Amino acid sequence: MSAYRASYLMHRGTIPEGAHVCHSCDNALCVNPDHLWIGTQADNMRDMIRKGRRADFSGSKHGMAKLTEENAAAIRAAYIPRKVTLRELASRFNVSVGTVHRVILGTSWKNS
Repeated sequence: MSAYRASYLMHRGTIPEGAHVCHSCDNALCVNPDHLWIGTQADNMRDMIRKGRRADFSGSKHGMAKLTEENAAAIRAAYIPRKVTLRELASRFNVSVGTVHRVILGTSWKNS
């Protein structure tokens, strides 16, 4: 059991099954009961995002990205159904047909 969970149990009481003990101070090693609160994983993620602590690895910031935001926009602009094929675009941008398809559908590179 983690020290912060033990601290919560000693000072605040029971922890519901499946619940997380979260830190308002954002210090994972903190055991101050005034800094601890009960929430779900989703609550903890919303708290992280609200406080601006979420790292952004989207788009070209992702270590495995082969495209840039400009490439994704160019793919969308160049795609003309039945005139320019996914295969042609994949070859032009040196990515897979699946990648081009996801860019065009907007399931990846949504913000470009």
